[in-house]
Amino acid sequence: MIGPFRSILGIYIVHDEVKDKNFELELSWIGEVTNGKHQCVPKEIAEAAEKYAKESLVEESSSEDED
Repeated sequence: MIGPFRSILGIYIVHDEVKDKNFELELSWIGEVTNGKHQCVPKEIAEAAEKYAKESLVEESSSEDED
């Protein structure tokens, strides 16, 4: 179930807080976990994925500052 985590990370990486507007993230998926039906990603998974993305960006930013 790594898909939502990597997808959100990609969105946050390309989002420029200075020039881009704030956004509300809505996630949905289709696959084995949903028996091939389009469904919203459960709130707990979406929140965990968003937290992962934000923390990954902070870690990446701090490692760049150290270089």
